[in-house]
Amino acid sequence: MFLLVPIVSAFAYIDPGTGSMIVQVVIAALVGGAAFIGAFWRKLFRKRRGQDDDKTDTENE
Repeated sequence: MFLLVPIVSAFAYIDPGTGSMIVQVVIAALVGGAAFIGAFWRKLFRKRRGQDDDKTDTENE
């Protein structure tokens, strides 16, 4: 199928700053996703054990 499509130059330019910005966005998405999953994971297992958020805070003090 790709053989039927002619190749045309795009004349696009991506400077080095764009590449580093893309890397930064990917890293931020991974770290943010890991934080979200971690918070959700803790909340899920806390409910399965029958513990409340207030109960765990008072035990630590």
